[in-house]
Amino acid sequence: MNPKSMNQVLIRRASLDDEVGLAQVHIQSWQEAYKGLIPQDYLDQLPSELERRIIAWKGSLANPERWIFVAESTHGIVGFVLFGPPRDQNKSGFVELGAIYLMASEKGQGIGYSLLSAGFTLMKDLGFKRAYCWVLENNPTIKFYERSGAAYSGQMKDDEIGGKKFKELAYQWDSLDFK
Repeated sequence: MNPKSMNQVLIRRASLDDEVGLAQVHIQSWQEAYKGLIPQDYLDQLPSELERRIIAWKGSLANPERWIFVAESTHGIVGFVLFGPPRDQNKSGFVELGAIYLMASEKGQGIGYSLLSAGFTLMKDLGFKRAYCWVLENNPTIKFYERSGAAYSGQMKDDEIGGKKFKELAYQWDSLDFK
């Protein structure tokens, strides 16, 4: 797949040396995206997890069943999308969108859609026809998923983040033909 360039942002497959940038964006985008949704003290301590997250991203980058794309600007990695095999037994035949995050300063430029589109294109090439993801209830990014063709599947599960219980909703794309 040829990388796409948009407004000085390059969408490309992640490489084995992207773990630091991925970990940094993962932490900062969580702090930005989940402010007011999950406990602030949990968000405030995330930078202390940088080394652990670098190691985790190094493992994901080396895993042949993890497909990761990054959005890169002149400032480095500003967003990413991660796909993998479904973790849920009732999602056989699906690919799971495990994460998609973008720095707040980069939102509203179509970068998130470009990341999702690049991932869906590869997933189709690999033979997947449908995708799903878990989203925190009341997360404003639900609108992003809906605009891209996802719909609430009716499934929900409980999760705990920072000592607080949350509901997660399963959204799914019944086609990877990106809208």
